[in-house]
Amino acid sequence: MKTYNLKFKIAFGLALFLLPASCFLFFRASAQTAPQFLVSWRAENYVPSFYQGKIFPGASSPIEAGFDLIDANKIVNLSKNQISWSLNGTPLQSGIGLKTIRFNSKNTGQSVRIIVSDYKRNDLDYVFEIPVFRPELALDIPSSDNRVGLGQITIKALPYFFNAANKLGLVFNWSYNGQPVPGTPENPSALTLTLKSEGAPKNADILISAVVQNIFNKLEIASKIINLSVTKL
Repeated sequence: MKTYNLKFKIAFGLALFLLPASCFLFFRASAQTAPQFLVSWRAENYVPSFYQGKIFPGASSPIEAGFDLIDANKIVNLSKNQISWSLNGTPLQSGIGLKTIRFNSKNTGQSVRIIVSDYKRNDLDYVFEIPVFRPELALDIPSSDNRVGLGQITIKALPYFFNAANKLGLVFNWSYNGQPVPGTPENPSALTLTLKSEGAPKNADILISAVVQNIFNKLEIASKIINLSVTKL
């Protein structure tokens, strides 16, 4: 089986963020202070169940962010400290011991700022960035070289980074050599074709196109086209 030609952004994301969402990034609060911020975030976007990389947000995706403060190799109890969060310079929320927060991402990325007030008579300030990705689509085909034989084949659409809880929030549209065709009745994200030999040359090319769109946000859309070579054995 082959997952067809994911765009470089997903490969880049896997290289940078092939970590469980529970892993943390370590940063020094400032050059003058010993405490360190351990920051994590996760977007609640749809990805295939087998995906183990970082789940990136799209525009308006729900995000949960949190942190711990480490001092002298110990997690600091911040239950009595005022903690303030802001997004792209706009205040989000403040509260005593507020170490986690939820918000929706912006269209072009976001700069998140955390301020911990009056920690050992100092205010600690830390800023981190969360990128925004456009939705992606990959096609999983039963071949390692884009060649298929006669008979029945199934092609699967694999959407990434859509602002949806599951595939029920997505619409899948398929075409075969430019003509619309339905997906499988029980699973619209898959296309099953029966390739026959009548009148076909020994080798023939077919064009498969898939388009995925968010039901609730028509601007969230991704497409993929592949060319398969059908070989008569």
